[in-house]
Amino acid sequence: MSHTRFLRTKPFIMTSGKSQQRYWRNPVWRMNGGYRPNPIWSGNDMQSMIFKVQELLQATGGKQLCGSPEQGFAAVFTDTRKKVDGGLFVALPGERFDGHGFVMQALAQGASGAVISKPLPREEIQQADSLGKCILLVPNTRDALGLIARSHRLRLGSHVTAVTGSAGKTSTKDMLSLVFAARYPLIWTEGNQNNEIGVPLTLLRLSPEQNTAVVEMGMRGRGEIRWLSSIALPDLAVITNIGMAHIERLGSLEQILSAKLEIREGMKPGSLIFINGDDPLLAGSVDRLRDEGFVPVECGTVPGAQVRGTDIRMDGEGCDFRVECVHPGLPCVSFIIRVPVPGIHNVRNALLAAGAGLARGVPPDRIAAAIAAFQPSGMRMQLLQNAKGVSIINDAYNANPQSVQAALESLAVMGKGRRTVAVLGTMLELGKWSGPAHREAGIAAAKLGIQQLVAVGPDGEQTVGGAIQAGMPSQAGVHFKEAEEAARFLVSWVARGDLVLVKGSRGMHMEDIVEELVR
Repeated sequence: MSHTRFLRTKPFIMTSGKSQQRYWRNPVWRMNGGYRPNPIWSGNDMQSMIFKVQELLQATGGKQLCGSPEQGFAAVFTDTRKKVDGGLFVALPGERFDGHGFVMQALAQGASGAVISKPLPREEIQQADSLGKCILLVPNTRDALGLIARSHRLRLGSHVTAVTGSAGKTSTKDMLSLVFAARYPLIWTEGNQNNEIGVPLTLLRLSPEQNTAVVEMGMRGRGEIRWLSSIALPDLAVITNIGMAHIERLGSLEQILSAKLEIREGMKPGSLIFINGDDPLLAGSVDRLRDEGFVPVECGTVPGAQVRGTDIRMDGEGCDFRVECVHPGLPCVSFIIRVPVPGIHNVRNALLAAGAGLARGVPPDRIAAAIAAFQPSGMRMQLLQNAKGVSIINDAYNANPQSVQAALESLAVMGKGRRTVAVLGTMLELGKWSGPAHREAGIAAAKLGIQQLVAVGPDGEQTVGGAIQAGMPSQAGVHFKEAEEAARFLVSWVARGDLVLVKGSRGMHMEDIVEELVR
């Protein structure tokens, strides 16, 4: 990391979500002529984060209950556990706590105002007024947070790229962020802030200095991505794939496709939408998108893809391939990329990032360098090793049928010449499709030559049964009801040189197995 130049490194404290973090005033650091995201930067220059009362009332349709109409706010926050001097507290209702019960605490800790949707006692309003604090009443504080973020994004004229899909959203978002950072100072979705609270908080980090955003959008039902898109107003969109995640709620893959395509509803006609052309449902939506005035760009490995991956070579540590772009609206280029993680799904994610990077004017050499620097986020294909010489792939963040298939394929490639062990927890929220989906996961493990299968939780018997049906020896498949039981078995059974994949839905707490294995 020679020749690295750091800019404006005075720290300040800011809060959002559930924790206080230390931020630094340099939004990016310069390296080798380009920009890279600064891993400790997530905030904005406080001087650029001034919200005026009249702007807020116009954005939210709210009413001012007390305070000066000229009041300004240095930031917007939702968590009173850490103070934000001069900030605006938005009182959100939650499952365990209601932010309305913490309004006076926020004001006492230095906030200049609060947004509420439930009436406060008259004496509290009077007390706030006497302290020079501002209280705004809105119909719904959750909606107000989104509308404030939308107003902030519009007044800055920011460029926003939105990412959604059934699997691979976070990895694609991370690749996109690295690619865009090769040319633009930017902000991006952190952690799991991809919902109706996290997306607005992400957009509120935009500033004149960091005016590009890569925003991940998750969902559990219809209408959720529509709302997020109406807030973010994406200039570009990326859709990774259509799979069975949340099929219990939505009922069919076609309904999931419709829900994911809601991302276009906040976009202007003529906007580029990058889709995984290897996904049959997405590829089948191209004519529909064109008819609606959008410009779909198919990225994939199939013939006819407009950003196509060819000459794909995989090894135990990653994939090399050639990117060939033939889309008439993008630079006609051909260049080599290496993704430092295995799996054809990561090739597809990288093609989406490369296509969007070309659309944003990032040179091919910088795209390649950015993707070569990609590292998976926590509990996503994290390669660990314990003192006994056992390698563990920690992919325990979440699971659905598509991501399990991809993880098993990666295990097979990475484990050549080693004993491979797949530890698969139950995939939740699949409803009536759960049994067949778990059986298919077992079949896939057997067909890929995985040597040992450990299934955990409900429907684990289906996983083992599918594997044995497809040819795995019966003694090679075991099932445990709880992660704790599986961990005890694995700790005593795995041996030096083994490669162990651990994956399952968040509710299965498969990370507990990883913790036991790495001790």
